[in-house]
Amino acid sequence: MGKNLIARLLPISLVIILLANNAVLNTLATDGQDLLGTIQVYDESATLKELVLNNLTLNAMVEYFGVGDSPIMYCVWRVSKVALAELWPGEIPYRADIRVITAHPTRGAADAIEFITRARYRWELYVEAPVGTSGIVQTSANWVFTFVRISTGQAIEIRVNDNVFPEGYHDMANAYRTKLAAGETPTKEETAKYKAGMKKVKDAFKTQPDSTLFVVRVFTFEEDPFDAEACINYYATPALAEFQRLIGVENQVDGLRIENDNLLAANDALTTTNEDLRNRLSEAITYQYVFLGSTAILAIAAIAIALRRRKPSH
Repeated sequence: MGKNLIARLLPISLVIILLANNAVLNTLATDGQDLLGTIQVYDESATLKELVLNNLTLNAMVEYFGVGDSPIMYCVWRVSKVALAELWPGEIPYRADIRVITAHPTRGAADAIEFITRARYRWELYVEAPVGTSGIVQTSANWVFTFVRISTGQAIEIRVNDNVFPEGYHDMANAYRTKLAAGETPTKEETAKYKAGMKKVKDAFKTQPDSTLFVVRVFTFEEDPFDAEACINYYATPALAEFQRLIGVENQVDGLRIENDNLLAANDALTTTNEDLRNRLSEAITYQYVFLGSTAILAIAAIAIALRRRKPSH
C-alpha cells in the first residue's frame, strides 16, 4: 500500500519540482530591463489619421538597435519615464508634443531618445554639449536631459547625480574611448576596468530609485531666438567633416590611380625591354648556329684536304 502511494505521488512530486525549478530559472533569467516597466506614447497614423498607442519596453529598444545594452540606454529610459510622468500626469503623451534637449553628444543617447520620442525625426531633438566634450570625451555635465511639453511650454530638466558614477569613471572611460578612436588596442586590464565601470553605472540605473539617480528641476520653457549660425554649425559641421573625409578618400584614390598608371608604364617598359632582349637573344642564337655551321663546314673541308694530301700517289 505504501509503495503504491509513493509510486502515485512520485510523478506529481517530480512535476511540482520541475515547475518550481522552471519558475526560479525564469526569475534568474529575467534581466533588470523588465523591472523598468513600459513607456506608453501615442503616434498619429500618417495614413489613417488615427492615434496609435505604442507600448515600449527597454528590451525592445535594445533588440531594435542590436548592439547590446549600455548605460546611456538605461539612463535615457529612466529619464524619459520621470519626464513624461511629470509633464503628462495621468495621461499618455503624444510624441508630436515632445521636445528633447540634451547635453549628451553620443549617438547612443540620440538613438535611445529617438526610439521613445521620435524627436529627431521631427527635428525636435537638440544637442547642446558643453565645450570640450564629444562622442569620445564626456563628463558628468553631459548627463543632462530636458523634456518640453510643446503644447503647454512646461519643461523638466533632469540631471544625473555625480555619485552615480564610480570615482574616476569619466577619466577612465575617456582614455579608453580615445585609445580606440586612435586605432590603438587597449590592454586587457584597461578593457576589464572599462567594462566593470560600465556595469556599475548600468546597474545603478537599473536598480536605484529616481531620487538617488536624478536632480530634477521643473520650469516654464522659453523659446530662444532662432540662431541661424548655431543651426548651420550644428548640421553643417558633421556634413563638412564627412565631405572632408570623402575628399581625403578621393585624393587617396587619385594617388593610387597615378601610382597604378606609373606601374603600368613601368610594366610596359619592362615588356618592351624583354622583347628587345628576346630579339637579341634570337639573333645571338642565329649567329651561333651560323658560326657552328661554318665551323663544321670548315672542319670538314680541312679534314677532306688533309685526307687528300695523305692519299698515296700511284
